[in-house]
Amino acid sequence: MDRRLILVVVGALVLAGCGGGKSKPQVAGPAYTRGPTVACLSAHGFEVSTLEKDVNFIAFAAPGGGLRARKKGVDVIIAFGQNGRDRKQILKAVHRFARRPPIFRYRIGKANIVILWAYRPSEKNKALLDRCLARQTAKPA
Repeated sequence: MDRRLILVVVGALVLAGCGGGKSKPQVAGPAYTRGPTVACLSAHGFEVSTLEKDVNFIAFAAPGGGLRARKKGVDVIIAFGQNGRDRKQILKAVHRFARRPPIFRYRIGKANIVILWAYRPSEKNKALLDRCLARQTAKPA
């Protein structure tokens, strides 16, 4: 195994174990999940993968898993945590271990997820992803 990969794996595991303390869990806001997001993006013509080789190790190892969605000119990875604390840990790991080469420069933390865009997302693509996520939190009538 490549020495750098081993360091990344060990570092990610150390970060996953950090921050344990007796604080209240962060429950405020919606909690997004991978399954409905995969279904929605696939329905809109994206090629979606949840395999480690496609997603990257940090998103794959996130508590809620990860996905990578691709479509012409669009490449996005989403890492799913259980709460806002997980989101912060994932962002820390991405910041620390995804420097060289810089992958997915446009990073957005939202509720329990981290969204990593390879290229600056268009308003249309951001709105589509927001709609896919909003469907999960909509209350049935």
